[in-house]
Amino acid sequence: GAYDLPSYDGIYSMYQNLLTVEPGGNEAVPEAAEECDFTDKENKVFECTLKDDIKFSDGSDLTAEDVVFSFERNVEIADPNGASSLLANMKSIEAKGDDTVVFNLKESDATWPLLLTTGSFGIVPSDVYPADKLQPSEEVIGSGRYTLAEYQSGQQTVMEKSDSYTGDSPAENDTVI
Repeated sequence: GAYDLPSYDGIYSMYQNLLTVEPGGNEAVPEAAEECDFTDKENKVFECTLKDDIKFSDGSDLTAEDVVFSFERNVEIADPNGASSLLANMKSIEAKGDDTVVFNLKESDATWPLLLTTGSFGIVPSDVYPADKLQPSEEVIGSGRYTLAEYQSGQQTVMEKSDSYTGDSPAENDTVI
């Protein structure tokens, strides 16, 4: 339900993507994924292996099922303010065990890794978020470096450093407003 920079500031802080672009960088690098790569000669099968022990802010494990759910949910909701149209080349997505996600693409797409860094494709817990509608903004559960402390629509978002974040880019302060 978001595809704008102000929303992405919060999204990139409270959620993780499979891949990210580091500040000043221009390449997709692992965030929630340990590694991702095309696994076929046609570059139509893209596989990601998740890092171990990633937790959501509610304490639950982030799994391949959550990744599949997050992408399928994005397509199902197809919010006009979101980025689901960017997934038009995704034929299917599947989980292989708890830690591997496989994207099957309709056509070869060398830009696919960068597309996965889009804020709209943050990973959400499949047992909490609705599959067919937006989660209320004040009920964020993510695996990012910050958690939502307070939200006033159109006014203010307050985020606090997450105790459950295990990524490579921890919060550098306790609170963000």
